[in-house]
Amino acid sequence: MQTKVTTLLKDPYKRTVSALEFLGEEKKIASAHACLKFQSSDQSSENDGYIWNLENPNHPETVLKSPSPIVSLN
Repeated sequence: MQTKVTTLLKDPYKRTVSALEFLGEEKKIASAHACLKFQSSDQSSENDGYIWNLENPNHPETVLKSPSPIVSLN
């Protein structure tokens, strides 16, 4: 069985995805990312999460700012 990739969402900091939330009716995905080296992270931009519009996936639609790494979405 082959898997077909239809959309690729890229984190500019190449962090691990810690959570995804599909917003089906809006055709959007929220992504949370976490650098597992919390102690060494000194750039606040590395704490960003994103909301992606699947109809325009080249850039995040919204940037979620946080003072600490986002590890879950509810």
